[in-house]
Amino acid sequence: MNDICDRLERVRAQISAAARAAGRDPSEVGLVAVSKTQAAPWVREAFDAGQVVFGESRAQELVAKAPLLPSLARWHFIGHLQRNKIRKVLPLIELIHAVDSVDLALDIDRIAVELGLFPRVLLEVNISGEQTKFGFKPDVVREQMERLLALPRIQVEGL
Repeated sequence: MNDICDRLERVRAQISAAARAAGRDPSEVGLVAVSKTQAAPWVREAFDAGQVVFGESRAQELVAKAPLLPSLARWHFIGHLQRNKIRKVLPLIELIHAVDSVDLALDIDRIAVELGLFPRVLLEVNISGEQTKFGFKPDVVREQMERLLALPRIQVEGL
């Protein structure tokens, strides 16, 4: 077995053990393999080893890699999404992990209407208050939640 297969097998075993220890069914836990900075052949090898969901944090890398993998590969955008990259990323991904502002959510929603998409998103909340980190301030996300949930195209799935 190759190195990637071995590593994936070990990670899956750790996930299963942790899920069972927490009283959860391991099949309810999904693995997102972070493929940022990895070459497309490595990602293809992981796909061939049974990994289906990959996480990218750079739009340019996602746009370059996604067409090189089978269409069954699923992509998550896991980093800070710049507003000028939404149009490129949206058709390729199934989940955005870090919607960090109302303005970003509004732009995603507007572009989703244009593209006929219904993107799933997670809201990023900066609970530490660090100025160098992205994310909604907790009080702002509370204030804006109804507005965010009312957007016609975005499907807010969690934090």
